[in-house]
Amino acid sequence: MTDQNYYPAEQYHSLAIVSLIFGILGLTQLLPVVGPIGAIIAGKMAQKEIRDRPDLYKGDNLARAGVLTGWIGIGSKSPAIRKSGPPPPRRRGPRRTAAGFVT
Repeated sequence: MTDQNYYPAEQYHSLAIVSLIFGILGLTQLLPVVGPIGAIIAGKMAQKEIRDRPDLYKGDNLARAGVLTGWIGIGSKSPAIRKSGPPPPRRRGPRRTAAGFVT
């Protein structure tokens, strides 16, 4: 037998995959509240571990996509964003026509 150094193959970080799945489920309304929050938390944890151990893990782009879909999911549920268009004009009391009638 020969002496060979064994290096484990890089594998996708499981939290990166979970982050992307939660983000997609949050966008499709299957997990409207838990999905985006779980995607952000799992994605950030995966990014930190991938950054700490690049020789062991890969999948930084999966984690980044999970975090992004999580933030999009949270933003799409914000009442300020869901309102479409400008507010209706306010009427400030009775108005008089040119002939003097109140409308």
